[in-house]
Amino acid sequence: METELQPLIQKLQDGGVAKAKAKAQTIIEQAEKDARDLREQAQKEADALVSAARKEVAQLERTARASMKQANRDILLGTRAQIEKIFASLLEKRIEKSMSSEADAIIARVLGEWVSNPESARIEVGGDDAKTLCEALKADFAVMVSKGLEIKPLSNRAAGFTLSLDAGASYTDVRPEALVALFSARVNDEIASLISVSEEAGGAI
Repeated sequence: METELQPLIQKLQDGGVAKAKAKAQTIIEQAEKDARDLREQAQKEADALVSAARKEVAQLERTARASMKQANRDILLGTRAQIEKIFASLLEKRIEKSMSSEADAIIARVLGEWVSNPESARIEVGGDDAKTLCEALKADFAVMVSKGLEIKPLSNRAAGFTLSLDAGASYTDVRPEALVALFSARVNDEIASLISVSEEAGGAI
């Protein structure tokens, strides 16, 4: 009897072992698959983080460059404004000095060359000695004055003079501030051109 049961017991044991091995293999394969999935997911997340970090760094670099360029531009524009201010001040002083020392000769030349119709002309003279200069001009150009030319001091003490022709149809302002504005417009264009070149060079850094 025992001899007959032995094969049966062995068969049952072998079957149980086979099932256990199969189940173990299934567990192992599932574990390996889960591990691969986890690694793949982790790699995807790591790649996404690296990509996002690179984009953020690139954006920070662009922002930094834009800020630096704007800062350079602000400095250049500030420098330009300061240069223009200094130039205008120096130019005005130079013009005032020239007009103070040569006003009579300049005005006499203007009256002699520009005024063809004294009856419709008026000249207003400025400066500290405006009244004295007006009296001297009236004496020198007495004929024109007798024909209607007006010569009188400016209401303020600024140097220079203004000339009105044809009853105001033509007007010329030869005061320092007017000449500074005239000359500065051209010089400021040159300064702006130099600043523009500097800005382009700076933007390439």
